[in-house]
Amino acid sequence: MIRALLATIAALVLASAPPQAAAPRQAPVFRTGVDVVRVDVLVTDGGRPVGGLTAADFELTDNGVRQQVELATTAASVKVVLVLDTSGSVAGARLNHLKAACRALFRGLRPQDSAALLTFSERLALHLREESDPAKLEAALAEVAAGGRTAMRDALYAGLSLAAPDTSRTLLILFSDGLDNASWLNAATVLESIKRSRVVVSAVDASSSVAGSNLVLGQVAETSGGQYLEASAGGELTSVFVRILDQFRARYLLTYTASGVKRGDGWHSVKVRVRSKQLAVKARPGYFSR
Repeated sequence: MIRALLATIAALVLASAPPQAAAPRQAPVFRTGVDVVRVDVLVTDGGRPVGGLTAADFELTDNGVRQQVELATTAASVKVVLVLDTSGSVAGARLNHLKAACRALFRGLRPQDSAALLTFSERLALHLREESDPAKLEAALAEVAAGGRTAMRDALYAGLSLAAPDTSRTLLILFSDGLDNASWLNAATVLESIKRSRVVVSAVDASSSVAGSNLVLGQVAETSGGQYLEASAGGELTSVFVRILDQFRARYLLTYTASGVKRGDGWHSVKVRVRSKQLAVKARPGYFSR
């Protein structure tokens, strides 16, 4: 049953794409080599990203076994996948603020970066699969309208399939202002897909209720090693979106050759800290060893 649902969601995304677009990729898998593992890490001090760290500054364990971090690099290029709630509750001023936030993010993209745009109500609409041209990004955004119910989990799963190839890193920004009331997929299925992906998800919760969508959005961010942020669907969205992109650029990609642990045995827990410094570290909690 679940496989049929996933296939249907992929078909919905394909149907929403322009006629000349290629078929969507399968949901990405967090890839490792035979022994090489990569872990995406954000290091902050008082909420501000910390730069200038090297591999020697990090301490990392894989299933409780300390590993030697061999490389710590920041992103050379970025793909941003915007997965935006455009249900009826976003119509009007909220949609205008959301578009303004997206435009500010587009202005922050560099020539080597790209963006994808997927919106959702009870249906999914893929406006752009991968684009670097600012004019085309703006034109696609201008066509976005709001209305309908909310299929957030289905949209998030579809967004994962838009991950960039290994030459760049993918940041998925998930924006929603309410509870999911139209998805076919359940939360457990989507969270499992995130665990198997290499996408970092930053979830922006614009709901007004403490008991709203934040539980699922928080789980999504935690599972991917990303951030969960609360923001009204007003003018502050612009600063939130820009900050998410800036902090993603500052993240480190740690590389290590797994030693002293079994391979191909499923889920591995990963813990990362910075040696001799009281700094906050946010990272994906683990990966699947194949």
